[in-house]
Amino acid sequence: MINNKKINFFYRRKQKYLYGLAFFLLVIFIGLHHSDSYSTLVLTENKKLITSEEDSVSNLKELEYLSNIKKVDKKDYLELSKSALNEAKSGNYEKAILEYNKLIEINPSNAKAFYNRGYSYMQLGNYISATKDFNKAVEINSNFPEAFFNRGWIQGELGNYEKAILDYSKGLKLNSKDDLAFFNRGWNKGELGRYKEAILDYNKAIKINPKNGMYYHHLGVTKILSGMSKEGCFDLERSAQLGHQFGTTKYQSYCTRYA
Repeated sequence: MINNKKINFFYRRKQKYLYGLAFFLLVIFIGLHHSDSYSTLVLTENKKLITSEEDSVSNLKELEYLSNIKKVDKKDYLELSKSALNEAKSGNYEKAILEYNKLIEINPSNAKAFYNRGYSYMQLGNYISATKDFNKAVEINSNFPEAFFNRGWIQGELGNYEKAILDYSKGLKLNSKDDLAFFNRGWNKGELGRYKEAILDYNKAIKINPKNGMYYHHLGVTKILSGMSKEGCFDLERSAQLGHQFGTTKYQSYCTRYA
């Protein structure tokens, strides 16, 4: 005689197991894309050149020093600085590096020349040289948040998440209005499994820039990984509403089926 209660018991166990397996696989899927979307999207936004208007060549005292002490022609120095910046802005990073080499040789105290050369190295994927230049930039000028942010970005790319968090924290003490820096610090915390801290940073980024769908996407994914599926789906829906591709995909593939 067939025992229906026993059959139902095993059926429910099997069903529970399959739901659990589905959720586990989904978490892995979201987690992998969490990392991919960071490395893809942040790569195009995190880097910043110091423009000619911000560059130290506009500092008349520096030009006087170079002219009087080192006998450097002001016009030549300005032209060299503009040339280096234009090469970098045009994507000619090898040429830009050569120009910045000349500027640094003339004035080894030009923190922004070190920074822009580091930026050029970073664009070429030479993270070792870029980090050395960012180190030098903050050694000369400790009030240089962009150098800390970009050095932190490199550390995150290399998987040195603790060092990345430290650099972003140093930069944010100097500039607490940089939403992308909060976002990036949150991502690094998320990679370490520090989801509650990551959520706090994502929320800070959103407070500064509430129209960025990428921020809501990462916030939603992190909440889901933390077991807050309902709240996470709300953020993914908001990300989708703002037109973020990953937010739309995750919301449609997960929230509409399982939430």
